[in-house]
Amino acid sequence: MSWGLAGGLDPALAAGTIVLPHEVVAPEGAVFATTSVWRERLHRALATSQPVCGGRLQTWQEPIGSPSEKASVWRRMRAVAVDMESAAIAEIAAENRLPFLVVRAIVDTAADALPSLLTAAAAEGGRHGTARFLGALARAPGELPDFIRLYRRYRVASRALATVARSGALVPPGLQSGCATPA
Repeated sequence: MSWGLAGGLDPALAAGTIVLPHEVVAPEGAVFATTSVWRERLHRALATSQPVCGGRLQTWQEPIGSPSEKASVWRRMRAVAVDMESAAIAEIAAENRLPFLVVRAIVDTAADALPSLLTAAAAEGGRHGTARFLGALARAPGELPDFIRLYRRYRVASRALATVARSGALVPPGLQSGCATPA
């Protein structure tokens, strides 16, 4: 399972929307399907309490920071959201013939610009920690409102993921409740 946060590409998606894509597109174009039975069971479990969408998820090698870049990827790839990890997990699942599911919550919407200090930190893989982030914020204090907005949306997305975790529908198909062996 690929679990976590994503950036919205579809302009209709709000922060906190759960994305359960039917396929993941790798940066080089490989397409990986998710397990329909698992995805549909989770979708049914969430649909009455949480905004949920399907579609395609695009994995990208770096953050997509501007609304114009997001719109371009949306038009070209027709993916509803973007992340940086799911294709790698999908590839391993496919190689090992394992069921595969993606659960992502939208943090930044298609209309949101990511603060440049965050996109730079993500591109560096977070190797330099809090001190580098605070230094970048000190050099670009005008980005503080965007950072605060994104932090609030992060909290909304985190609560959405907590709802998914409590749903009881995360067990892969073929596994019995409470057991770690195939049925």
